[in-house]
Amino acid sequence: MKLDKVRIFKVGIAFVIVMLFWEVYDFAVPILLDRTYGLSATWRGLIMGLDNILAIVLLPLFGSLSDKSKGKTYGRRTPFIVIGTLLAGILVILLVVIENAEFNKLVSEGVKSIDTLVSKGYLDSKYLDPIYQTITAESPMFEEFSVDFHAAQVKMALANTVAHPTSIVLFIIVLFTLLVTMSAFRAPVVALMPDVTVKPLRSGANAIMNFMGGIGGFISIGLYSFFAPDYGSFVTLFLLLVMFMYVLLAAYMLLVDENKLVKMRYEEEAKWNVIDEEELSGEDKLSKSKLISFLLILAAIFFWFMGYNAVRSHLSVYVTDKLLMDSSGVGLINFANGLGGALALIPVGWMSGKIGRKKSTLIGFALASIAFFPCLFVTSKTNYIVGICFVLAGIGLIIVNVNTLPMVCEMSKGSNVGKYTGYYYVASMSAQAVAPFFAGLFMDKIGDNVMFAFASICIIIAFMIMLFVKHGDNKPTKEEIKSNLMDL
Repeated sequence: MKLDKVRIFKVGIAFVIVMLFWEVYDFAVPILLDRTYGLSATWRGLIMGLDNILAIVLLPLFGSLSDKSKGKTYGRRTPFIVIGTLLAGILVILLVVIENAEFNKLVSEGVKSIDTLVSKGYLDSKYLDPIYQTITAESPMFEEFSVDFHAAQVKMALANTVAHPTSIVLFIIVLFTLLVTMSAFRAPVVALMPDVTVKPLRSGANAIMNFMGGIGGFISIGLYSFFAPDYGSFVTLFLLLVMFMYVLLAAYMLLVDENKLVKMRYEEEAKWNVIDEEELSGEDKLSKSKLISFLLILAAIFFWFMGYNAVRSHLSVYVTDKLLMDSSGVGLINFANGLGGALALIPVGWMSGKIGRKKSTLIGFALASIAFFPCLFVTSKTNYIVGICFVLAGIGLIIVNVNTLPMVCEMSKGSNVGKYTGYYYVASMSAQAVAPFFAGLFMDKIGDNVMFAFASICIIIAFMIMLFVKHGDNKPTKEEIKSNLMDL
């Protein structure tokens, strides 16, 4: 029994689209909310989280809808992918048009001018001294000046937002609509992998899917490293994002015949005598012991994403404002994260087959929680440490993500796998809905570095929960065998 890697690479093109979008989104939107609308970490976290609340309902809904889709011509999932990608591109352009108009208004009112910021009371008058007009990055005053100057710009942006809230209201409305559109095809995209892969091979297939997602991440890093200005318009970045999404969609349509690939999976199940026990049972409900494990897996996924997203949702602002790095610095850190994931992709499939999904996931949790701890002590002079830590965190990320989705899908049957991938995303998106807000709250009260402690604690909780999971592994334990006998 061998995995058809080419098949997974083809369907993985759709996952490249998803991850490309979300990586650019996670980088750009917090910065736009900070620069253009002057929102604090708490409010940025609230908005970054609230948009995910819709996904809690919509992901399982669209996953289930795609399960029930007849898909005679294009398959069950493909129509959602095509329509969702096309609409998302239009909404991305609308979003950046709204934000860019507001940013240009700030520029015209002098948000880049030291004189204007001082005259309006946002910046200390000491910065009118000529010595600050020629300050360089090597100057001992550079860090203090940069932090204060940015804080003054944020204050001016916030005052403008409060006085004229129309732009932020429109921005949030479009943001929410964009999320609905992305939710319409995110669960169907993920359901493609189990649709075309027999159960015993899904960890290896998911590793390839994560590799494809990593390609999307690397493309996004290149885009915002070169096309996101230190302080300026993001129009070029977003237009290039839409262009790449549409090119990838065209490639997907040319290379993927969903119905043909699903048929091949059924033929392989017959050839290898792979029995889908959940399908044969004819019941949608899980047994009590499997239900408990299923809920525990979802709880572990929740705390995992709670921790990881607490960092990711605030990283771009933290790196640029506090560590005094530019957009390429954010790109380097995310590249380090992706590099760690790429290093893990080679052995992770072998590891999960050798020691099982559960043990592999526990190792991933441990690596990520350890990786975030040193970041607590990083300053602008030791910012390189963040990159090193994110290599290790990236390894943990891939190990966890490769194994947890197949553990959830293991509980499903062929006819409802979309619904179960929806449940997976309910857990992950619920975490992403609340993590940015709570992390931002602690950051405003204690300090920006505290987000790393918050992340480590959440991931440790996920580790503890996973210890009690007895089902969903690809290597049944004695406890699981005993539990299955009790179910009978």
